[in-house]
This record gives sequence, structure tokens and C-alpha cells, in this order.
Amino acid sequence: MATLEELCTTEDAGRSLPSRGRGWDAAVAAGIDVALLVHNLTLSPRERLRRLSEYTRHMERVQARTVSPTVRQRLSRQRLREKLEALGLSAEDALPSDGHR
Repeated sequence: MATLEELCTTEDAGRSLPSRGRGWDAAVAAGIDVALLVHNLTLSPRERLRRLSEYTRHMERVQARTVSPTVRQRLSRQRLREKLEALGLSAEDALPSDGHR
């Protein structure tokens, strides 16, 4: 199996891995980095959550330096609204109105 360093582009990712069926091949053809998926599945759930938390904190720091507070708040509300709607809840009932939709 190729190392992560050998997989230079998303297009290359997974091409050296054996096929696991039509869905796998379609994912590779669509440019999904299946090698990264395979690698992440070797990690424990605790390690995957740690890495996700680390990435989230990093993105929050980047946004704090590059995105205005007003836009950050609007994006945060939009993400919350999407999550509520995915749960079948009405975002309009759950969130106070502030004029940003």
C-alpha cells in the first residue's frame, strides 16, 4: 500500500489500493481520498475524535483572525439552523430572531 507521502494528489489517492467494489471505485473516480479514509479507520475512535477536536480548534483560530465577528456569528447560526432542520426541528422556533437569515 502507498504511503500518504506517495499519494501526491487526490486523483492519485486510492488508485494503488485494491478495489472494494463499485462504490469504492466510484468514490476513487470522484476524487474522494479513500487512502485517507483507510488510514483514519486504523485510528481508535478516541484518536479520531482528538484529531477532529484539534482541527476544529485550528479552524476557529483561523476564522477568529480572518473573518469578522458579524460574519462568524451569521455562519454559526446558519450551521446551527442546518443541524436543527436535519433533526426535524424548526429553526425559527428554536432560534431568536436577529434579522440574519
